[in-house]
Amino acid sequence: MFCWCKNMRNTMWFSLGLATLMPVGARLSEPGSIDQLWVDKAKTEGKACYERYLRVAERLEEECEWQVHRIPGAPDDASVIRSSRERTLRLGRNMIVEKTISFEDASWSTLRRLECNNSHYHFELQKANDGSAYALVDYGKGRSKYPLIDLLQGLHGQVYYKCRNSLAALGALEVPHMPVLKSVRYDAGTGWLHIEYGDVMNNQPTQNLVILEPARNWRVAQARTESKLSVVTSLVTYGVPIAGVEFPAELKTKIAKGENRVPTSEMVGRVVSVKQPNHSEDDFRLTAFGLPEPVDVPTPPPSRWYLWVLLVAGVSAALAVAIRWQLRTGNARRQERLDVK
Repeated sequence: MFCWCKNMRNTMWFSLGLATLMPVGARLSEPGSIDQLWVDKAKTEGKACYERYLRVAERLEEECEWQVHRIPGAPDDASVIRSSRERTLRLGRNMIVEKTISFEDASWSTLRRLECNNSHYHFELQKANDGSAYALVDYGKGRSKYPLIDLLQGLHGQVYYKCRNSLAALGALEVPHMPVLKSVRYDAGTGWLHIEYGDVMNNQPTQNLVILEPARNWRVAQARTESKLSVVTSLVTYGVPIAGVEFPAELKTKIAKGENRVPTSEMVGRVVSVKQPNHSEDDFRLTAFGLPEPVDVPTPPPSRWYLWVLLVAGVSAALAVAIRWQLRTGNARRQERLDVK
């Protein structure tokens, strides 16, 4: 679901929790049987597919749009964010997250924000409108307290987070807070693998059901997360694969809150573009946005092209001397032979 909160720097971010399109009033089943065959496959096939995604995601750019719709009859506080446009760009541990967020309350100004982490420092930029330049509002040396690559950025990050947790529940991956597996069931008719597990989100215990498609690179088809506060149900559809990895194209989510699980809002996320661009670490520095580089961090090493020029010139001079010496020596020997004759 959309989470509206403030971090230690009094700035704002939101994320999306996933689940499956099941009836809102439905409950997850009690701990059931565990199909050991699929547990073993998850540790080999499933793990390999997820690691392939991680390799591709290390160099990826995604643009997506989110639309939030209040369900008729829902409370006034059902939704804070109305729409958002997000661009994520990653190169290894360097990452940019750029968001434009509009709110339900018209008195709230649209938030235009860019966060960036690079190998030497992190910073945040904001601007008043789409046509204005970014201004620096926050800067820190070294690694950010909340690294962007750890915050499930982008639509694909939200979807594959559920894939990661379900594989961790099966023992295929290790994560900081290991989920507790409840049941594993394969449906031969649909080709879906149903995985139920317990987890913790925002200090609240949750019951989760994730449906994977092993025949489609173990991608997430549907998922459901239930806690005392809410039930979140979503459906994922996919687009064109990149380097053998299927990336989400659309994510539809419904949120129900309270003890009676009253539907409050519906959210749709659509990917505008996803690709593997050609970028360098220079694109993640302040100078890429027309701002001066900080004085307390290492500057990029200068180009040493002149050393190559000197080296080539030196080699050329040495070859010229050697050739002239050989020519002179050859001429002298020929002259000696003529004098003897």
